[in-house]
Amino acid sequence: MTVMCSLCTTGGRSPRLDVEIRRCFDGFRRISTLFAGLAVLRAPGLEPVSPVLHLVGCVMAVAQPCPLPLCRSLDPGTKLASMPGMLHLALHSRPFTWLVHDFTEMAGLWARLLALGQVHALVIMPDHVHVLLPRLDKARLWGAMSGYTRWRNHRRPSTSSKLWVGSEEPALVVNQQHLQRTTRYLFLNPCRAGLCRDPLAWAFSSYRDHLGLCIAPFRAPVHDPFRLHAYVSADPSVAVEG
Repeated sequence: MTVMCSLCTTGGRSPRLDVEIRRCFDGFRRISTLFAGLAVLRAPGLEPVSPVLHLVGCVMAVAQPCPLPLCRSLDPGTKLASMPGMLHLALHSRPFTWLVHDFTEMAGLWARLLALGQVHALVIMPDHVHVLLPRLDKARLWGAMSGYTRWRNHRRPSTSSKLWVGSEEPALVVNQQHLQRTTRYLFLNPCRAGLCRDPLAWAFSSYRDHLGLCIAPFRAPVHDPFRLHAYVSADPSVAVEG
């Protein structure tokens, strides 16, 4: 983390420095992938289907090369995003009810939420979900929620058929500053809930997608990943050196 943060203010770079930064990114991506897997094993309320198979999958993921090219521009003045009028959607489970119990259910809910289309940011917590997207198709949202509920109840016949609290109206993100604060709030949810000490360690968050540190990203990295990382990791709830 120290290496990444120390490069946040780097301007023009030589080709050799580009190579060194790429190595830092790839090494950090491998480490963060492994810790993300371990965080799922330790997260309260989650029961991995098979800890051994889960760890094997994490090791295999770490061995994969980084598929994304390093972002060439590191201009500190770059905006986080250029899409006005985002919607912040929060979906909650019923009181005393977990949305997910294991890694498989996390992955199932993740895939259904991404199917909403054009998702900008996504974080799945054990009892609620945050989604940032430019527009919302309520029919598709209802299909994703009900489809996940049926699939989950089929896996766990003893669970209640009622899972979700009624869908809230999404909050409108009105400007760039509001978008930055909302995105940061999403990525810090696992840390502020005490589930992990580093937002990169939470497996089901798009934070690593935003930084270009994800193995199979659903979106392109932000224009300035160093600036975003410095902005998010400055929160007191994050234990990050550098």
